[in-house]
Amino acid sequence: MLRYKCLSVLCILSVVSVCDVWAKAPETAKIVFTSLRNHDREIYIMDANGQKEINLTEHPADDIQPTWSPTGERILFVSNREGKHDLYLMKPDGSDIKRVFEEKSHRVAPIWSPDGKRIAYVHNGLQQTLNIATKDGKDVEVLTTVDDLLYVNLAWSPDGTQIAFDNVVRTSRTHIVNLQTRTVEPLLPELHFVIFNVEWSPNGKQLAFAGMECVENQACRFRGFDDLTVYVVNTDGTGLKQVVVKEDFGADYPVWSPRGNALLYQRKVKGLLGNFDETQLFRRIFGNDKPKQLTAISRNLYADWFDPAYALPVSPQPQLLTTVWGEVKKEN
Repeated sequence: MLRYKCLSVLCILSVVSVCDVWAKAPETAKIVFTSLRNHDREIYIMDANGQKEINLTEHPADDIQPTWSPTGERILFVSNREGKHDLYLMKPDGSDIKRVFEEKSHRVAPIWSPDGKRIAYVHNGLQQTLNIATKDGKDVEVLTTVDDLLYVNLAWSPDGTQIAFDNVVRTSRTHIVNLQTRTVEPLLPELHFVIFNVEWSPNGKQLAFAGMECVENQACRFRGFDDLTVYVVNTDGTGLKQVVVKEDFGADYPVWSPRGNALLYQRKVKGLLGNFDETQLFRRIFGNDKPKQLTAISRNLYADWFDPAYALPVSPQPQLLTTVWGEVKKEN
């Protein structure tokens, strides 16, 4: 495994700026994910076709919920290696692991802003809150309280104006925080669906989510994640499509490919003893009717996808961010 290290002299001169320059992003498309093997949750990386799995963390602690920075130079993740579950950063080769915040606290469900300058996460303090901060753990701002103490998934819209979070306990539906007005509204209330794990497409025109259609003329009731499967819908609520067939157990946690032509998702499968005791990652390319199973061992969760062909430049410029940057890439 390649190790990209800062030159010691340069790092002494400028610890932050020079070391960031020498943090190399992957040169090919990579998927990062959590895997439970040998009773230990670790963070792994693999090629987009499921090959060349590498354990990045190799630590007895609980290492989960990895997410790529927009440039691919850092992976943000959750670990309890210093006691509480908190946020950490590492390079794509697993080196240079550092806690984001100086003060230890219980923080989970991290995501990056589209420009890579900020992060959002859930903080479990006296209340469970949705917070944003700069990527160095400074300038913390509380956006809203979050009711569900067990399961929260976050997503940041490509234009940077909204953050989605799940509300399992009260409404069985993803909600949206408008970062300009700080208002909180349910996502797509016109759809009579249980909706969780929302993620915007790279161009911001569609949403993928794990959902379940509710019984007609009855209130939506969330029964369990095994009842969910994956849907895609336009951001205005039109064009709803089920993209993963519901089998013995449901599909969950959809993740867009950086190109926008495929989805990752996770679902339970039969293990060696014939029980549905494993969770594997699958890739579904639109226009291809047969999903590809990418993992085959134990339980694999929380996948995220990076492709250098669709990444931000090393020094992000405002005019190249999010949807605009995607259109520029298509023209070149």
